[in-house]
Amino acid sequence: MIATVSIILMGIFTFLGLVHFYWSLGGSLGIDKAIPEIDGKPTMNPGAIITALVGLALLTFGAISYLLGFYDLESTSYGKYVIYLGWLLSCIFALRAIGDFKVVGFFKIVKTTGFAKYDTKYYSPLCLFLAIIFFILSYSQASQDNSKKSNEGAILFLNNLTFKHQMDNQNPLYHDVHTHLLEYPKEKPSLQ
Repeated sequence: MIATVSIILMGIFTFLGLVHFYWSLGGSLGIDKAIPEIDGKPTMNPGAIITALVGLALLTFGAISYLLGFYDLESTSYGKYVIYLGWLLSCIFALRAIGDFKVVGFFKIVKTTGFAKYDTKYYSPLCLFLAIIFFILSYSQASQDNSKKSNEGAILFLNNLTFKHQMDNQNPLYHDVHTHLLEYPKEKPSLQ
Protein backbone atom coordinates (compact mmCIF):
# COMPACT_ATOMS: atom_id res chain seq x y z
CA MET A 1 0.00 0.00 0.00
CA ILE A 2 2.84 2.41 0.83
CA ALA A 3 4.32 1.80 -2.62
CA THR A 4 0.96 2.56 -4.28
CA VAL A 5 0.58 5.80 -2.33
CA SER A 6 4.13 6.76 -3.24
CA ILE A 7 3.43 6.15 -6.95
CA ILE A 8 0.28 8.31 -6.76
CA LEU A 9 2.27 11.10 -5.12
CA MET A 10 5.01 10.84 -7.75
CA GLY A 11 2.39 11.10 -10.48
CA ILE A 12 0.80 14.18 -8.90
CA PHE A 13 4.14 15.95 -8.46
CA THR A 14 5.33 15.02 -11.94
CA PHE A 15 2.15 16.41 -13.47
CA LEU A 16 2.33 19.62 -11.41
CA GLY A 17 6.03 20.05 -12.19
CA LEU A 18 5.42 19.65 -15.93
CA VAL A 19 2.54 22.17 -15.80
CA HIS A 20 4.87 24.69 -14.16
CA PHE A 21 7.52 24.06 -16.83
CA TYR A 22 4.83 24.61 -19.47
CA TRP A 23 3.95 27.95 -17.86
CA SER A 24 7.61 28.93 -17.57
CA LEU A 25 7.99 28.38 -21.33
CA GLY A 26 5.13 30.77 -22.07
CA GLY A 27 2.07 28.52 -21.89
CA SER A 28 -1.08 30.17 -20.62
CA LEU A 29 -3.65 27.38 -20.31
CA GLY A 30 -4.97 27.41 -16.72
CA ILE A 31 -2.66 30.15 -15.49
CA ASP A 32 -5.61 32.45 -14.75
CA LYS A 33 -6.79 29.93 -12.13
CA ALA A 34 -3.32 29.44 -10.62
CA ILE A 35 -2.49 32.89 -9.26
CA PRO A 36 -4.45 34.47 -6.37
CA GLU A 37 -6.23 37.77 -7.04
CA ILE A 38 -7.56 40.68 -5.03
CA ASP A 39 -10.01 42.98 -6.84
CA GLY A 40 -9.11 41.40 -10.18
CA LYS A 41 -5.38 42.05 -9.75
CA PRO A 42 -2.89 39.19 -9.26
CA THR A 43 -1.19 39.20 -5.86
CA MET A 44 2.06 38.07 -7.48
CA ASN A 45 3.64 37.96 -10.89
CA PRO A 46 6.20 35.13 -10.93
CA GLY A 47 8.60 35.18 -13.84
CA ALA A 48 9.68 32.26 -15.99
CA ILE A 49 12.70 31.43 -13.82
CA ILE A 50 10.69 31.36 -10.57
CA THR A 51 8.00 29.24 -12.21
CA ALA A 52 10.63 26.80 -13.53
CA LEU A 53 12.19 26.59 -10.05
CA VAL A 54 8.78 25.78 -8.59
CA GLY A 55 8.44 23.03 -11.22
CA LEU A 56 11.86 21.68 -10.25
CA ALA A 57 10.89 21.76 -6.56
CA LEU A 58 7.71 19.83 -7.33
CA LEU A 59 9.69 17.16 -9.19
CA THR A 60 12.03 16.97 -6.17
CA PHE A 61 9.02 16.42 -3.90
CA GLY A 62 8.06 13.52 -6.17
CA ALA A 63 11.57 12.08 -5.79
CA ILE A 64 11.31 12.39 -2.00
CA SER A 65 7.97 10.55 -2.04
CA TYR A 66 9.62 7.84 -4.14
CA LEU A 67 12.45 7.46 -1.64
CA LEU A 68 10.01 7.34 1.28
CA GLY A 69 7.90 4.70 -0.44
CA PHE A 70 10.44 2.38 -2.00
CA TYR A 71 13.75 2.55 -0.15
CA ASP A 72 15.00 1.15 3.12
CA LEU A 73 16.33 4.49 4.25
CA GLU A 74 18.02 3.08 7.36
CA SER A 75 20.65 1.44 5.18
CA THR A 76 21.69 4.77 3.65
CA SER A 77 23.73 7.59 5.11
CA TYR A 78 21.12 10.19 4.07
CA GLY A 79 18.02 8.23 5.16
CA LYS A 80 17.19 10.22 8.28
CA TYR A 81 17.41 13.46 6.28
CA VAL A 82 14.89 12.16 3.73
CA ILE A 83 12.54 11.26 6.59
CA TYR A 84 13.01 14.77 8.05
CA LEU A 85 12.20 16.24 4.61
CA GLY A 86 9.04 14.13 4.52
CA TRP A 87 7.97 15.52 7.91
CA LEU A 88 8.82 19.04 6.75
CA LEU A 89 6.80 18.66 3.53
CA SER A 90 3.88 17.32 5.54
CA CYS A 91 3.97 20.48 7.68
CA ILE A 92 4.38 22.79 4.67
CA PHE A 93 1.41 21.30 2.82
CA ALA A 94 -0.73 21.35 5.98
CA LEU A 95 0.07 25.05 6.44
CA ARG A 96 -0.72 25.70 2.77
CA ALA A 97 -4.07 23.95 3.20
CA ILE A 98 -4.86 26.14 6.21
CA GLY A 99 -3.74 29.19 4.25
CA ASP A 100 -2.80 32.79 4.93
CA PHE A 101 -6.33 33.82 6.00
CA LYS A 102 -6.47 36.24 3.03
CA VAL A 103 -6.37 34.70 -0.44
CA VAL A 104 -5.28 31.04 -0.11
CA GLY A 105 -6.31 28.06 2.00
CA PHE A 106 -9.47 26.84 3.65
CA PHE A 107 -9.74 29.96 5.83
CA LYS A 108 -9.32 32.64 3.15
CA ILE A 109 -11.40 35.81 3.12
CA VAL A 110 -11.46 36.34 -0.68
CA LYS A 111 -13.76 33.62 -2.01
CA THR A 112 -15.28 34.91 -5.25
CA THR A 113 -12.32 35.01 -7.69
CA GLY A 114 -11.56 32.24 -10.15
CA PHE A 115 -8.49 31.25 -8.15
CA ALA A 116 -10.44 31.24 -4.87
CA LYS A 117 -13.07 28.90 -6.26
CA TYR A 118 -10.42 26.50 -7.59
CA ASP A 119 -8.49 26.82 -4.35
CA THR A 120 -11.51 25.82 -2.30
CA LYS A 121 -12.45 22.97 -4.64
CA TYR A 122 -9.07 21.56 -5.64
CA TYR A 123 -5.86 23.21 -4.39
CA SER A 124 -6.45 23.30 -0.62
CA PRO A 125 -7.92 19.77 -0.45
CA LEU A 126 -4.98 18.54 -2.55
CA CYS A 127 -2.53 20.21 -0.15
CA LEU A 128 -4.28 18.58 2.81
CA PHE A 129 -4.13 15.22 1.03
CA LEU A 130 -0.40 15.71 0.31
CA ALA A 131 0.22 16.64 3.96
CA ILE A 132 -1.51 13.49 5.17
CA ILE A 133 0.29 11.27 2.66
CA PHE A 134 3.73 12.71 3.46
CA PHE A 135 2.93 12.20 7.14
CA ILE A 136 2.02 8.53 6.49
CA LEU A 137 5.12 7.90 4.37
CA SER A 138 7.44 9.58 6.88
CA TYR A 139 5.82 7.83 9.83
CA SER A 140 6.07 4.50 8.04
CA GLN A 141 9.80 4.98 7.43
CA ALA A 142 10.46 6.31 10.95
CA SER A 143 8.56 3.47 12.65
CA GLN A 144 10.27 0.93 10.40
CA ASP A 145 13.60 2.47 11.38
CA ASN A 146 12.74 2.36 15.11
CA SER A 147 11.44 -1.21 15.00
CA LYS A 148 14.62 -2.34 13.27
CA LYS A 149 16.70 -0.57 15.91
CA SER A 150 14.77 -2.19 18.76
CA ASN A 151 15.04 -5.59 17.07
CA GLU A 152 18.76 -5.07 16.59
CA GLY A 153 19.05 -4.13 20.27
CA ALA A 154 17.24 -7.30 21.32
CA ILE A 155 19.40 -9.42 19.04
CA LEU A 156 22.55 -7.78 20.36
CA PHE A 157 21.40 -8.39 23.95
CA LEU A 158 20.68 -12.06 23.20
CA ASN A 159 24.01 -12.46 21.41
CA ASN A 160 25.79 -10.99 24.43
CA LEU A 161 23.99 -13.40 26.73
CA THR A 162 24.90 -16.33 24.49
CA PHE A 163 28.51 -15.16 24.27
CA LYS A 164 28.64 -14.73 28.06
CA HIS A 165 27.25 -18.23 28.54
CA GLN A 166 29.84 -19.65 26.14
CA MET A 167 32.62 -17.77 27.92
CA ASP A 168 31.36 -18.96 31.31
CA ASN A 169 31.43 -22.56 30.09
CA GLN A 170 35.06 -22.08 29.04
CA ASN A 171 36.02 -20.42 32.32
CA PRO A 172 37.77 -23.01 34.55
CA LEU A 173 36.38 -21.46 37.74
CA TYR A 174 32.84 -21.61 36.38
CA HIS A 175 33.43 -25.16 35.21
CA ASP A 176 34.76 -26.25 38.64
CA VAL A 177 31.90 -24.66 40.55
CA HIS A 178 29.34 -25.99 38.13
CA THR A 179 30.81 -29.50 38.28
CA HIS A 180 30.97 -29.35 42.07
CA LEU A 181 27.33 -28.37 42.25
CA LEU A 182 26.39 -31.25 40.00
CA GLU A 183 28.35 -33.69 42.14
CA TYR A 184 26.75 -32.46 45.35
CA PRO A 185 24.98 -35.38 47.00
CA LYS A 186 21.33 -35.56 46.18
CA GLU A 187 20.42 -36.85 49.62
CA LYS A 188 20.57 -34.59 52.56
CA PRO A 189 23.07 -35.79 55.12
CA SER A 190 21.46 -37.20 58.16
CA LEU A 191 22.15 -35.84 61.59
CA GLN A 192 22.67 -39.26 63.13
